[in-house]
Amino acid sequence: GELRNPSVSIPRGTVLAVLYSLLIYLLLFLLASSTCDRVLLQQDYAFLQRVNLWPPLVMVGLYCTSLSAAMSSLIGASRILHALACDELFGRPLAPAKIKSRSGNPWVSVLYTWALVQLVLCVGQLNSLAGLVTVFYLLAYAVVDLACLALEWASAPNFRPTFQFFSLWTCALGVLGCVVMMFVISAVLSSVALLLLLGLLLLLHYRAPTSTWGYISQALIFHQVRKYLLLLDVRKEHVKFWRPQVLLMVSNPRSSGRLIAFLNQLKKGGLFVLGHVTLGELDSLPSDPVQPQYRYWLSLVDTLGVKAFVDLTLAPSIRLGTQQLLRIAGLGGMKPNTLVLGFYDNCLPEDYFLQDPAFRTEDGVSESKEEERG
Repeated sequence: GELRNPSVSIPRGTVLAVLYSLLIYLLLFLLASSTCDRVLLQQDYAFLQRVNLWPPLVMVGLYCTSLSAAMSSLIGASRILHALACDELFGRPLAPAKIKSRSGNPWVSVLYTWALVQLVLCVGQLNSLAGLVTVFYLLAYAVVDLACLALEWASAPNFRPTFQFFSLWTCALGVLGCVVMMFVISAVLSSVALLLLLGLLLLLHYRAPTSTWGYISQALIFHQVRKYLLLLDVRKEHVKFWRPQVLLMVSNPRSSGRLIAFLNQLKKGGLFVLGHVTLGELDSLPSDPVQPQYRYWLSLVDTLGVKAFVDLTLAPSIRLGTQQLLRIAGLGGMKPNTLVLGFYDNCLPEDYFLQDPAFRTEDGVSESKEEERG
C-alpha cells in the first residue's frame, strides 16, 4: 500500500530502523564477545548455532531475514521501475511496466525486477555480489545527495527541506563520503558503476521526451545568469570592449531570413534580439495576441541556428512598438545599442523558407506556415 504521509513516515521509519538495528548489533557484539571463546569467533562464522538453546532457530532467523530483505527490495525497486515507465524515460522497453492490477500494484514491474535480480545472481559468489550491491547503493545515495545539492545551489523555491541540519555542506559531505567509500570497497566496480550512470544520463539527455516537471539545469543556469547580470555594471563600460548589441525589427520572417543570418555573424558575441510589432490595442481585444506567437518565433530561432532572443510587443503603430522594444528589450547591462531595420524597396520579397534546406521538410514547412499565420 501507499503511505499516507511519506515525507514524515519515511525519514522517521528510516531513522528508527537504523537505531534499532544498531542497538541489536551492539548488544549482540557485547554478549558474544563476553561469553564466547576468541578462537570460536575467529574460525566459525556459524558460532551462534553452537551457543543457541535451539540451533535450528538461527537458520529460521536467517531465512526470514533474507526473505524480508529480498521482498522489500523487490517491491521498492519495482515501484521505482513503474514510475520510470509511467514517465516514459526509456521508451518502449519499459512500456509494459506501466500495467497495474485493479488494486494499484505494478505486478509487471515486479516481474521485470525479478528478472533483473536473477541476472545479478548469476555472479555466483556472495562476496562479489555483496560488493556490487553495496557500490550501487552508495551510488544511489550519492546521486540523491547530488540532486539535493543542485536544488539547494539553484535556490529552487519549491525545495524546502524540513531536516533541521540540512545545508549545502551536508549534501556535499554526503556525496564525497559515498564516492570515497565506493572506491574503498572496489575501485573497478566503482568505475564501472560511474560509467554506467554516465551512459544512462546521456541516454536520457538525447532520447528522453520533454518532461513536464522541469529541468534542474535550467534552474542552475537561471541562478548563475542572474548572479553575473548583477555583476555586469554599465558604469564600467569602455570603448575598447564595445560591441554591437542589435535589435532587429522583423516584419515577416519569410523575407528576412538572410538578414537574420547576416546580423548573427555581425554581432561579434554581442546581444542579438529579434523584435516584432503586432498592430492593435489590448483594450479592444479579448486576449493578448502576442503570447501565442512566442513559441513559433523560438522555433524559427532554433531552425535558423542563430544565437538570438525574441521580444514581441503590441502597439497601435510600428513606430510606437519599436520605441517600446528599444526601451524594454534586454536586461541590466545587456541592452540593445543598435537598431536595424530592413531596407525598404519595391521588389517582391523572396520566400527564404522555400530556399533554405532546413525548411523543406514537411514539419518545417507546416510550422513556418503556422508562424506566418500567427
